[in-house]
Amino acid sequence: MDQRSLEKKCKFNERVILFTFLLTIATLIAIWISTFKYYYNEIKCNNVTMEKLPIGSFQEEYKSPSKKYTINSYICSSGGVPDWAVRCEVVNNISGEVRNIYWDYKIKSIDVKWINDHIVLINGHKIDVKNEVYDWRKI
Repeated sequence: MDQRSLEKKCKFNERVILFTFLLTIATLIAIWISTFKYYYNEIKCNNVTMEKLPIGSFQEEYKSPSKKYTINSYICSSGGVPDWAVRCEVVNNISGEVRNIYWDYKIKSIDVKWINDHIVLINGHKIDVKNEVYDWRKI
């Protein structure tokens, strides 16, 4: 091989190595950005769900003044919860629908008072059982 063809081959190899290096860096940055976006947007902001909370141990039930709704309260202290937590679910006694409406962390007392037939005060948090929830993670 002559000197000229060796120089061309070296330049080609340098370009391939540089391209591979830049592509690797760009891929790592894209992975980091997508992981950050997923964590921030999906976990911290948008998709915090009340559906897969620990069941906990049943404490007490509280019926609404007209008996249309029942609040069941639970204390959670094991599983995925490293500290005490309180979960309350509302049961629509007419339709049978059950859904979580209250999830608080680092407490183990439950104070439930019905204000009217669809608004309840749980540990100082006013919740309309028709369409509101309290979740400490969304504060």
